[in-house]
Amino acid sequence: MPPDLSFLPDDLKAVAVFTTNKEEVMWARHHVERVIAEVADSGHVVLGLDLRSDGLGFTPPGLATEVPWSIYDGEADPAAARDAALAALRRRDIESFDEYRWVLVTWR
Repeated sequence: MPPDLSFLPDDLKAVAVFTTNKEEVMWARHHVERVIAEVADSGHVVLGLDLRSDGLGFTPPGLATEVPWSIYDGEADPAAARDAALAALRRRDIESFDEYRWVLVTWR
């Protein structure tokens, strides 16, 4: 079942990219901070972020499709989960993964 995007603003829904199986969704990295904020503001908990190389529909040669980036295993607190996800996006080592321009966001 595809993730429910009904709580997101139309502009973020319009740029969402679903994985082939339609069970997960990603955004270009420059949209993800807003996505995380909207997820939390709607009362959802961001569970994890994965860096992706296949947002354009294919995995470039020499790259993995997905690199796990963060996992939130704290309490069901949308604000704490938001803060953890944003901190993960701001880690300095993300610069080493510049080819992974897409971020898959998982929430509940």
